[in-house]
Amino acid sequence: MSATSNYVVAGRLIELVSGLDYGTYLRRHVFEPLGMATATTDRATAHAEGLSQAHRLWFGIADAREPLDRPDLVSAGFIAASANDMARYLIAQLGGTPVIRGIQPPISAPGLAAMHDGVVPTGLGDQRYGLGWVDATMDGVRVVSHTGSTTDMAAVAALVPGSGVGVAVLLN
Repeated sequence: MSATSNYVVAGRLIELVSGLDYGTYLRRHVFEPLGMATATTDRATAHAEGLSQAHRLWFGIADAREPLDRPDLVSAGFIAASANDMARYLIAQLGGTPVIRGIQPPISAPGLAAMHDGVVPTGLGDQRYGLGWVDATMDGVRVVSHTGSTTDMAAVAALVPGSGVGVAVLLN
């Protein structure tokens, strides 16, 4: 089973257990608690919030096109978020608390550790896969990262837990 299939199954389990569709669950339990004001799983909302055209290289030339939309694969990566939203997400992944008063972070410190601690070797150097995150070292520094892409968009999120640094790169 591919990593994409794993996320599709996980998304469906969330729907069955919560009784909510995946997008609604994310909005209520992740996006709103973290103050991710523009993050969405809905394409129309993403366009209203400024979703850009996608690009694919064709003989070395990038052509602009409407981004691929796969509502059936939302849990495998069809989520739109701004740079500000990603910053809030990475702060939470580093154990920071949301700026919104009275709202608890969506995941506990032990839950974050379980997500980030790689347990399965990937076969590439010292990399180990955890719950959606690759745990490795770079020049002796621990880096926890997640990458993903569709046919025309890509994202990289990297955390340096020991320093509290998080970086997100969003590509169209």
